[in-house]
Amino acid sequence: MYFTMRIGTKTIDSFTIFYKQKLRKNQFQYITTTTRKWQKPIDVARFKIILSESISPHFNYSVARVVTGGGKNCYIIEYKNFYPDTDLIIRW
Repeated sequence: MYFTMRIGTKTIDSFTIFYKQKLRKNQFQYITTTTRKWQKPIDVARFKIILSESISPHFNYSVARVVTGGGKNCYIIEYKNFYPDTDLIIRW
């Protein structure tokens, strides 16, 4: 899957991606290091990972906060000047 988004020079824009995938093992990897090709950091990168409360995840990124409710936990990861060296990996 891909999409095109044209952003004019010296403008600010944003987009939201929803991603769902069946997994074959207890690990998930979201590729973020491709953003390094842009050769400058993203001003703000925000990830919301929603999991069943029965799952105890381990993240390689720092979790800023967790919001609970309805049998689910929402893990919020947020970075300013995001220029990742590693992809987002979640294990449980």
